This record gives sequence, C-alpha cells and structure tokens, in this order.
Amino acid sequence: MAVATFTSVRRAARRWLPLALVFLAVGLSTAMASPFLALFLDDAVHADPLHAAVFLAAAPVSVVIVSTVVGRISDRLPSRRRVLVITAAAGCLATAVTALTRDYWALLAVTVTITALAGAMMPQSFAYAREALAGSDRVAFTMSALRTLFSVAWVAGPPLAAVLLETGGFILVYGFASLMYAAALVVALGLPDAPELAATRPAPGAGVDVPRLLLAATLVVFVLTRCAGALSVQALSLVVSRELGGGVGEAGLLLGLCAGLEIPLMLGFGWLATRVPVRVLLMVVTACGAGLCAVALVLLAVVRAPRREAT
Repeated sequence: MAVATFTSVRRAARRWLPLALVFLAVGLSTAMASPFLALFLDDAVHADPLHAAVFLAAAPVSVVIVSTVVGRISDRLPSRRRVLVITAAAGCLATAVTALTRDYWALLAVTVTITALAGAMMPQSFAYAREALAGSDRVAFTMSALRTLFSVAWVAGPPLAAVLLETGGFILVYGFASLMYAAALVVALGLPDAPELAATRPAPGAGVDVPRLLLAATLVVFVLTRCAGALSVQALSLVVSRELGGGVGEAGLLLGLCAGLEIPLMLGFGWLATRVPVRVLLMVVTACGAGLCAVALVLLAVVRAPRREAT
C-alpha cells in the first residue's frame, strides 16, 4: 500500500510540477511588471495623464481580444503545449523590449500585440490543466491550488520589483521579468503534448445550453470586477508615492501582503466551491471588492482634507 501511494504521488509530481513552475514563473513576471506600469509610464516614459490612461486602457482590452482569438485557435489544435510555448516566447520578447524602450508609441505598439499575446498564456495554462483533469472530482480544488501558486508569486514579485527598481531602475525590473518568461518557455517546451486530451474537448458549438441573458450578465460582472481589480493594482504605486508620501518599497510590500492574504482565501473558496453554490461565493467576493473600494475612497478623502486646509 505504501509503495503504491508513493508511486502515485511521484507520478502526480511529475505530471504537475512542470505546470506549477510555469504558473510560478509567469506569475512572478506579471507581479513584477504589472503593478508598476502606471509609475513606469509616469517616471520613465514621461507620459501625460491622457496618454497614460489610453495606454492603461489599451493594454487589457488588447489582451482580451488576443486571448479570445488564441483560445479559438487553441481549441482546434491537437495540443495546447505549442500555444504555451509561443505565448511564453512572446512574453520574454515583450518584457525585454519594454526594458530597453522609452518611446511611448513604440511601447504602445508592443503592448497591444506582443504583450497581448503573452497575456494569453495564463488562460491557456488553465485550459491545459483543466483538460488534464477531465473526469476528476478534484477539478475545483486543483484549479484553486494552481491559482494559489500564481498568488504565491505575487507575494514575492512586487517587493522584489521594488528592490530592483530602487537598485537598477525599470531596466532591471523588466529584464528580470523577461528572464522569468524565458524560464517558463523552457519548462513549456518540456510539457507533454498529450494529444489524447484533445479528444475530450467538446465539439465547437457543443456544451451546456446557457441562456444568452445569463451569459451576458456574467460577462458584464466579470469585466467590471476585473477592471476594478486591475485599476486598483496599477494605481497603488502612484497612490502610495503621490498621495500618501511613501515609496515603491511600501507599495511593493502592500501588494505582497495582499497576495499573501489571498492564498488561504483561494484555498478556502476552492474547498467551499464543492459545498456552496458558486453563485453565492461570487456575490460574497464581489461585495467584498466593493467594500474595499469604498474604504479606500474614504481613507483618501481623509488624507487629502488636511492638505486642502493647509493650502
């Protein structure tokens, strides 16, 4: 019995360790580059507020469009491994170019093309994992565990980026992010093709018949909540440095702390998903996000009040 258990654990480790490394590497790269993008545009590129807003809006929109196209193509390929390889290579190239370029329009062109392609890597990694779990009764927990690895990377990523930023500037930050994508590329090259997994995919157009109104409402809620979360992360470095009088180190520590607190919550919600309707969980976390934004708004108003009286 013990030998059989050990063999099972070893097989599971061989199967999931490479993918876990991909999640950690891509998560670390994203956690280093994304939170300081607004600060990068302000300090290094010297973009005015309008151009910075256009950039920050174009980046996620392009990721959504490119990820959708990549997803449709990936669903028709015999294996998603080659998609993971291409997107990892795109991430390596995009972050390397960002490390060396300070022209706004060149960076915008890279962001809406190569960087957007790199953004498709994470959803494709989840799709690869879900196919590998086809038929298992531990899908929700395993997917939450993989998502937790992404959060682990966010615990270390922002503080590390803050240290690199104070040491060598944005060149060092994005250069290190490029190395992380390179590591993900190497690991992705070693993932099994597993063409037999493609046979488990539903045919195009097949699947559960979901009411269009429910699907549209779900899409709207997802977009709104993700926009709020992304804006909060991107604005934090500017808020800490411009409004609260702190530095990038404090912003990095705050982001790492939030990611650390997210880990047990992710595992807990993954466990609850097997016992509580997912719709209820989504309502709870959406309410928590709205509460966070309201508290932050009040705190900023309190901080600004003495400054206005002084002027």
